[in-house]
Amino acid sequence: MLRKVLLSVAVVLWVSSVSFAGIEQAQTFGVDLQEAIELMHGHQEGDSFKSIVVTNNQCARAPCPTLAGQSQFACLMQSANAIGDCAVILVGTSLTAIGMQGQMIGECVEPKMQLQSLGLFGLQAIQKSDGPGEGHTMNSAILTQTHDGSNAAGGMSETSTVMALQLANLKGDACANGTVVSSMDVTTTQSQGVF
Repeated sequence: MLRKVLLSVAVVLWVSSVSFAGIEQAQTFGVDLQEAIELMHGHQEGDSFKSIVVTNNQCARAPCPTLAGQSQFACLMQSANAIGDCAVILVGTSLTAIGMQGQMIGECVEPKMQLQSLGLFGLQAIQKSDGPGEGHTMNSAILTQTHDGSNAAGGMSETSTVMALQLANLKGDACANGTVVSSMDVTTTQSQGVF
């Protein structure tokens, strides 16, 4: 759903810009992290860790004076581990983040418009059976976007921030069976215009 919204906003910005004089900017990011550990009997351990940082910045000037700037920042971390003795342990986690920004700042006293959207989805699952063992997983994300625009008729600004932490843990003795499932889904959308 979020990807459809982002695509729709991008199309609206593009169509609106056909006869537009001034500054037009758009930027997006997308991150998709996946981890999976599977232990099948015997004494075993498995660990995995990822860390990603994304930054996008744009700045533009036009006559009259017309100014526009926008920035995006994302920091995502994901880890998973499992340990078992004759246990069957499945650990899986995914984390997806999407950000979109667009702005059109008209010259002199022309119209101004800004749109931005952030989306975050996390899913974790741990399953254990047979022997003693444990599994752990962590998703962490900080997403933020800001954009500002001004012309002779005034200025406008928008900021969106999402901070999230997701943890799942499962530990059990021999002959214990268990399952943990956790999900999170966050979307922010902002738009403003001065006509």
